[in-house]
Amino acid sequence: MIPPDRQHLSPLLTPAAWDALRGLIQDQDAPRWTHQLGDRVQAEDLPFVAAFRASMAQRAAWRPDQPPPWILAWAKTQQHRCEHLRDASRSDFVDWSSIPTMSRAELIRRPERYIVEDEPFERMMVYETTGTTGPPLPAPSHPRTQAQAHALLEHTLRQHGVTFTPRQGEVAVITLAAQRATWTFPTAFSVWDHALLAKVNLHPEDWSGGLDQARRFLERAQPQVLTTNPVALTELLRLDPNIHPKAITSTATALSPALRDAVRDRYGCPVIDWYSCTETSAIAYSSPVASEDGALICLPSDLFVEVIDAAGRPLPAGELGELCVSGGRNPYLPFLRYRTGDHARWAPAPEGAADPFPRLWDLQGRAGVDLRDALGRPVGPVDLQNLLRRVAAFVQHELVQRADGSVHLTIERMPAGHVNEDALRAGLNQLFGDLPITVAVIDPRDDGQKRVPWRREG
Repeated sequence: MIPPDRQHLSPLLTPAAWDALRGLIQDQDAPRWTHQLGDRVQAEDLPFVAAFRASMAQRAAWRPDQPPPWILAWAKTQQHRCEHLRDASRSDFVDWSSIPTMSRAELIRRPERYIVEDEPFERMMVYETTGTTGPPLPAPSHPRTQAQAHALLEHTLRQHGVTFTPRQGEVAVITLAAQRATWTFPTAFSVWDHALLAKVNLHPEDWSGGLDQARRFLERAQPQVLTTNPVALTELLRLDPNIHPKAITSTATALSPALRDAVRDRYGCPVIDWYSCTETSAIAYSSPVASEDGALICLPSDLFVEVIDAAGRPLPAGELGELCVSGGRNPYLPFLRYRTGDHARWAPAPEGAADPFPRLWDLQGRAGVDLRDALGRPVGPVDLQNLLRRVAAFVQHELVQRADGSVHLTIERMPAGHVNEDALRAGLNQLFGDLPITVAVIDPRDDGQKRVPWRREG
């Protein structure tokens, strides 16, 4: 018998799939699970997922400086759905570069301007972005949107020569974190034959038997794919479990070539840099071609990616500009010229390339940062972001650790928002220990520029 709460979270879960999931939940070396999650996928969603997979195979190549017909057609279907789209449609999308851009800061300040008005909200899910590389954003989404996004991972794995075969009763994917506090959960994914997924945290407090228990759990699970980030990859190398993944993807911050190569050499599989925003889904993935080392390939999804200047004008190949995306499959939050805050140069695909979509080079904006406490231990950006969420209503922030270890935090508070400075300083002291800490709370600037949320000087 499937518990009612589990059936509610995963409507298509079968008794056999529940038996397998329960086995993972109750594994003798399982971590401290903090949450129950399900995919919320219903039978009516499955044809949409299949159609999205098919559309990826049929998508024609495009150039970032020339909006393709399909994005123009999509924009016209969206023009009456919210205030921002109505304003943008006054040009009838004839001059694409004249369409006003949108930004994360604007979404945070005035979400009602960008959230659609004509979509039932019964199935809405809200994800809060981690804020690892910018201010956190409560991003609405739909179960169907999340299910469709997994086709992007399938495509990426195929391009890297990986045969991904998710099956009921087997662990398809484990997401690895390495921070003081995060959600951990097991679940089953309906569109992958109810294959198992889990998120676990490589932090000693999440395992009653310490990280040796984590090693045993991973070795018994033997996931086909690991999804993670550079901080957790470093911890994975330290833990050194005897696992045999077919591929490892890394996101959130930039993956250095040295770390990528170390992980690839240890596990003998592709280590794929994955450029994604929570609000937009995946955008690009690292090229499998040696001659394109350092390039990210735009995914053949329903996102149109531009590289623009400060005035919103598309830039030609080779020029550095801000990445701006349009389209997507999120019924609640259609993106029309959304500035990601990240910068790159674009280039066309080499002639005869297996994946004919544009390349992004010199991506800037996801740089990792090595913050340390008074004892030299790492302080993770996600732990800092969790603190900020609890004690401050803010637009964006910038934390700088100087060469002497001292920490300075600047916070742009929300209009009429409250920042509990005493609790903020106490939390920073708990994370950084006996280091000099200063905090400045200021009004938000209106230049639209994105602060670098974490950096180190010296």
